[in-house]
Amino acid sequence: MCLHRNPGVFALGLSLSLVPLAATTSVAQERTTACPPSVENMPPPEDPEPPLVAGAISGAKQPERIPDLVALRLFLRSLTVHPLDPKQGAASDATVVVTRDYETHVFRMLDFNESERAALQTVVREFAARIEVLDERAARIKDRAWPDPEPDAIAALGRLQDEQDDLLREIMRSLPDRLGPRPAARLSAHVNRYVKRHIIMTPGPSGPPGQRAQSYAGEAK
Repeated sequence: MCLHRNPGVFALGLSLSLVPLAATTSVAQERTTACPPSVENMPPPEDPEPPLVAGAISGAKQPERIPDLVALRLFLRSLTVHPLDPKQGAASDATVVVTRDYETHVFRMLDFNESERAALQTVVREFAARIEVLDERAARIKDRAWPDPEPDAIAALGRLQDEQDDLLREIMRSLPDRLGPRPAARLSAHVNRYVKRHIIMTPGPSGPPGQRAQSYAGEAK
C-alpha cells in the first residue's frame, strides 16, 4: 500500500504586493492515509477555516471564484525555497527541510514519476528566478511610495502585476509540453481541487510597506 505523509501544519501565505489582494492557504494536520488512485479522485480537504473578514472570498466555499493565476502562483511559490530573511542570502536549513518535505508530499499526491518531478522542479526554478526580479522591483516602488502612493507608483505596480500575470500564463501554456499532457492535467486538477480550496482572498493589504513585496507562499511555515 502506498502511503503519503502530510508534513505538519503549513501556513502557506502570500501578500500579493503588486495588487490590493492577499491570499492565504494551509495544509492539513499531519496524518497518514492511503494514496488516492489519482488527484482527480481525491476528496476535497476538510480543514477548519479561520473567520473571514468582510469582502473575503473563501476557496473552500467558492473555489470557482479563485482565479487560476492566483492559485498557480501560490502553488509554485509553495515549492520555492526562500530565505526566512531576504538579507541572509540563503534559506535556513529548517526552511529547506520543510519545503522539501512539502514538495515530496505534493509529488506523491500528483503521482509524478522521476522525470515528471524533474520537469516540474525545472518549471519551479524558472518561475522563482523570474518572479524574484518582479518582487524586488515592487519592493523598491513600495519603499519609495508608502504609505501614500502617488498615481505613478500605482500605475507602475499595475504594470508589474501585468508582467507577473503574463509570466504565469506563459508557464501555464507551456506545462503540457514540459510535463506531458497527462501530468499537466493532473497538476491542473490538483490546483483546482486542492490548492484553490485552501486559499482565502481578502480585499486589501494590511501590513507594512516595501519589504512585504518579498513575501512568498511559505513564509509562515
